[in-house]
Amino acid sequence: MAAETISSENRIPTIHFNPFTAVQVEEPTLNRYGLDLTSTDFIKHQHNNLEAEVIGGVGTVILNRFIITRKISRKPQMNAQEVYRNTVDLYNEGNLQHFIRQASLKLKMESPAVTDFVYDLTERLEQYRKDRFTYREEQPRITPPEAKEQRTVKKLLESQNLIQELEQLMKEAGVLCPKTGVQLFIASLSSKLPQVPPLCPAGQGKPYR
Repeated sequence: MAAETISSENRIPTIHFNPFTAVQVEEPTLNRYGLDLTSTDFIKHQHNNLEAEVIGGVGTVILNRFIITRKISRKPQMNAQEVYRNTVDLYNEGNLQHFIRQASLKLKMESPAVTDFVYDLTERLEQYRKDRFTYREEQPRITPPEAKEQRTVKKLLESQNLIQELEQLMKEAGVLCPKTGVQLFIASLSSKLPQVPPLCPAGQGKPYR
């Protein structure tokens, strides 16, 4: 039976690709590519009695070539020799046809069945690769504090008892050692400040007599 081909009317509607969620799926039916993306370094796909694995995943650096290392095998696998592995450029038709011929001989299968499986998988991998290339991680939006919160912070920073008030806030927040918490807080803030020495460099400023 010929492998399923992806037609425009059967294609699942496009979704916004997010690698942080898509790679977690365990069943191929749970993602739009029909691929097992549990590990993007070992992408798997199975149809009928054929199974393929893309070793090393797919790259998005050189777009005019699509070089992958593909392993293809029969299920159930009768012996270790019924497996074909090779590196192939999916955008090189001669390369792809050679892969299909060699895989058919190694797996002792009819060439049309292997051809349909290989081209179907190529379409799926190409769509997955395009989405990975165009994906841009959404930047978190930082909401500015409200006016009331700004006034509260300003009042705290202008307080004559700033350290004591910070320690009290740490204590209310459940910090076991408020004093140490305040010290670490101030140290972390100072690391964000410009690298300006706290004291005037020697030779500058008002001379002493």
